[in-house]
Amino acid sequence: MGLKENFKEFVEVGVDKFEGFLKKVFDSEKSKQGLDKLFNRLREFIGLKTRKDLDDLKNEVSKEGTESIKNTKEKNTLIFGDSIGVGFSVASKKYGGVFEKFVKSGASSSLVLDFLKKYKGDLFGKSVVLMSGFNDLPDGRHGADKALGNIEKSIKLAKRRGGKPVVCSLYEVDYHRIDNEDVVYYNRELKKIAKREGVKYVDLESKLKGQEQPDGLHLNVKGYGLAWDEIRKFI
Repeated sequence: MGLKENFKEFVEVGVDKFEGFLKKVFDSEKSKQGLDKLFNRLREFIGLKTRKDLDDLKNEVSKEGTESIKNTKEKNTLIFGDSIGVGFSVASKKYGGVFEKFVKSGASSSLVLDFLKKYKGDLFGKSVVLMSGFNDLPDGRHGADKALGNIEKSIKLAKRRGGKPVVCSLYEVDYHRIDNEDVVYYNRELKKIAKREGVKYVDLESKLKGQEQPDGLHLNVKGYGLAWDEIRKFI
């Protein structure tokens, strides 16, 4: 490890506190002035010529630590879903990667639940993002109720296996096979389920209002990016 990397570790434990402690050890003004010179020489030696440089380095270290935590969270995230989940998975790549093989275009809520049942890996401590419902809604209110039942089963299963479910609302569409009244109903009931089960609910409807849907249902790249940005807040 190089000198600058070592100094970064030194910064992380609080260079200001350490410097202040050493200054208290020296009683005379002359000694304090000598210590100031020592610290100034140290900063110059590693290329930190001003106090601002030191502050910038501390901020850099802090930012790196935060990004590391975010990446760890996202690498411990699984997505189970339909074609919208496929879009989330693609959008998430720029942030550190999630598992993609549990999403499939055209997947019903029953199939998404089946993906989760067949998953053999460890769910303990992982965020389990659940996205389904659009492929059930062509059956109207009956389809919405079926999707709600399946996602509730998915939530309970993920919790039993130690996962942390995150459920995503649907959003209003301009698609001839889906009635937006059923979307509103689904979201309202899904929010109730999330509250009852004590899991996180992502309101994509509010986030994606007015976003372009090239085919009346799916989002463009920008829309999926906005959706994933919102989901990231809950994992």
